[in-house]
Amino acid sequence: NFMYSSDPVRASKINVINGDPNNQNCSWVLRFSYNPTITFTFEEMDISPEDHLDFYDISSIPQTLIASYSGNTLPEPLVCNHTKLKVKFISDNYLNASGFKINWEIHGTDIENRQIPFVLYPNPASETMHLSFTHPLDECEVSIHNIIGETLFSQSYDNVNIIDIPVNKLPNGVYLLYVKNQKESLHKKFIVQH
Repeated sequence: NFMYSSDPVRASKINVINGDPNNQNCSWVLRFSYNPTITFTFEEMDISPEDHLDFYDISSIPQTLIASYSGNTLPEPLVCNHTKLKVKFISDNYLNASGFKINWEIHGTDIENRQIPFVLYPNPASETMHLSFTHPLDECEVSIHNIIGETLFSQSYDNVNIIDIPVNKLPNGVYLLYVKNQKESLHKKFIVQH
């Protein structure tokens, strides 16, 4: 029984219960537009000794192993600060155990109440998306990503108030626009509708 949501702000659980299945290679990716503090709390832990549950920082290349767990000892909470995390469960074809249950909590920044210093219009857009900053932004990168995380557009700007981004070649759908500078990374969802 796998429980998963692609929205790490609203989802807070990863469960593999009723036995860790044989020959599995399962991954969950958590992506954030800022660098939060995340606490993973283990409620249940019973994984065969040959199997393992790994946590990776995938915000840079190469990815870095943060922690690895196996067995039936309940681990201490894991606290980390990364914009992209991968939780990976690998099982072999030998022994089965009852599985694991992990909750996570985000600390430090309430993403729902962040002040986004830009306006994105029109939304939905068909030809051009306008990005208007509340004050000139120095050295920023603007990128557009589809819902599976692929980068479709990326460009750097310096000392800008308004940016016009052509979206006429994007297919109809939902996209995320990211604005990154040296201090933070913010995003907004937008729709392309021709």
